[in-house]
Amino acid sequence: MRCQPCLPRRRLSAVGALPILRRLAKGEPMPSRSSERAPQRKGRPRFWLSLLLLMLILVLIGAGQWDLVVAVFIGLVVGNAASFLLGKD
Repeated sequence: MRCQPCLPRRRLSAVGALPILRRLAKGEPMPSRSSERAPQRKGRPRFWLSLLLLMLILVLIGAGQWDLVVAVFIGLVVGNAASFLLGKD
């Protein structure tokens, strides 16, 4: 059996390492990857509520409750339109 050749290790060039070495020499902490990322939103309640209502519509269609399907669909459209027009997510 023959082993696969090892991949060459990446070398850190002297030019690329200068900002890192300067920070270390000053005693500054190195930034973590999580601090470089953009802040994320914690949730999208309108999306999850819409998804839940669409699942409810599927259940109501299966049960043959067409009057409730129409009512839930109208509520879904009106709620999303109001949320969009008022600018609240």
